[in-house]
Amino acid sequence: MTKQKISFLLLCGMASLVIVLGNTALTRPGSDQGKPRPNINLAVGGQILHLDQGYLFRTNSPTRSEKDQITLIAQFPDLRPFTQFTTDKEARQRRVLITLKPMDESRGEIAPEDRPSRLYARYLKPATGGLEKGLLQRHFEPGSPYQSEDLFLSPPDGRAFYARCSRPNPQADVIEESCFTEMRHAGLEIRILFAPDMLGQWSLLTDGVRSLLNKALKDGANAARAQTG
Repeated sequence: MTKQKISFLLLCGMASLVIVLGNTALTRPGSDQGKPRPNINLAVGGQILHLDQGYLFRTNSPTRSEKDQITLIAQFPDLRPFTQFTTDKEARQRRVLITLKPMDESRGEIAPEDRPSRLYARYLKPATGGLEKGLLQRHFEPGSPYQSEDLFLSPPDGRAFYARCSRPNPQADVIEESCFTEMRHAGLEIRILFAPDMLGQWSLLTDGVRSLLNKALKDGANAARAQTG
């Protein structure tokens, strides 16, 4: 075999190795995953959030400094950054996705605390289910826009908390993050996507999200002042 052929084969082998390693880097957690990472500033709704970059899951406007919408990912119950994407079911069931977008009152949307009575009540079956994890469980009418979901309400009327949850498919694995709730905080519309196992700890979940955002906004304001000062 000539030297030219040997060199060519070696180059092909190295190229294949680079591709494999590159794909591995994209699909497996990095070895430095547990190390501290720089925080980032995210502007949404005219506010700046200063966060560990491990929280950032998705943004719909990556080329703009002011984001229309961002989604954070955290781990329940302490809502630390969820940076270890794993196939472990228990870990997946603790994931929380938090989508933030500017609150726009000009759209005339119903406030979250009023949605159970003003939006969903017309589609509910008359009978009320029993308490499920401390929440009232209601079923939607067949043929309604929410017929494949159930509604969970904090007694008596869901003003403190409500969640819509997709019914699990008995033919499939457990649905992850199949429940969501909505709220408003600090001029932001917030949607929290989570697993049904967290329903019984809804107060810990919503209070945790508010605390996370309060700290991120406070740190963002301090970072902005430091830059202008």
